Amino acid sequence: MRPSAAADIATIGRISAVPALLQVIREMTGLRFAAVARVTEDSWTACAVLDQLDFGLQVGGELDVVTTLCHEIRSAHQSVVIDKASADPLYCNHHTPRLYQFESYIYASGDKLLGHILSSTRRASQLVDDVLDFARGRLGNGIPVNLAPCSDLAPTLNHVIEEIQNVHPQRRIRASIGDLQGLRVDRERVGQLLSNLLANAMVHGEPQGEVEVSAQVEHGALQLRVKNPGKIADEILPQLFLPYSRPTRDTPQAGLGLGLYIASQIAQSHGGQLQVTSTAQDGTAFTFSLPASPQA
Repeated sequence: MRPSAAADIATIGRISAVPALLQVIREMTGLRFAAVARVTEDSWTACAVLDQLDFGLQVGGELDVVTTLCHEIRSAHQSVVIDKASADPLYCNHHTPRLYQFESYIYASGDKLLGHILSSTRRASQLVDDVLDFARGRLGNGIPVNLAPCSDLAPTLNHVIEEIQNVHPQRRIRASIGDLQGLRVDRERVGQLLSNLLANAMVHGEPQGEVEVSAQVEHGALQLRVKNPGKIADEILPQLFLPYSRPTRDTPQAGLGLGLYIASQIAQSHGGQLQVTSTAQDGTAFTFSLPASPQA
């Protein structure tokens, strides 16, 4: 093994989060093999490995870089995702899937790899937070909030919108965030409420539709709205804010079905309310209304 490769392996080995991150990636993708590799023009060396495929590659193990896809795509700095190699027009006759006998493959380098890891980690963390909030809401006195005068709610909401937009670059979010001064709120919880509403709009709204976000303060009262094209069935509307009320579908979906329930609980804990309207003509709109507070 080359000395520089040994140093890189040691560096990766000192990062205690790497095994957990590989497990998160494996669970999020369904793949049974995940690795962090050091790839150069003439070498491929495994620095961390999670092998549930009995592939046999261990930390420090090397592959002939010419036989890997990394050899062809590392210079392009692009991710590669192969769902089924035998049916893929680009890879059905490629030597690498045939040699290593795989059907599915994901390759990411540099910032793209970091982005995938951070996204998966955030999603796993959000699932845990949802369960904890659900327990607090059902077993205690509702979701706890720390109400305080807030001067930076607008930047928080804009940051949430930017994060959701980065996760769904194919969708357009049109935002109108006003001067949100004079409010007494829990900034993080209101950001969580908006994140849940936006995530719901992305998953359940019309795939090609534009999502609108508006937030305004008039006479000390807040109106925060998320609107998207598409109508919710009348029989579903009364159950939207109940936990685990997601409609049954043929295709699996990420999450636990707690997002709208938690958003409504956050609204109630603020002394406000979360309402929904949905028509074929005007689409679906969720509105968080917070009355003016005499303590603001």
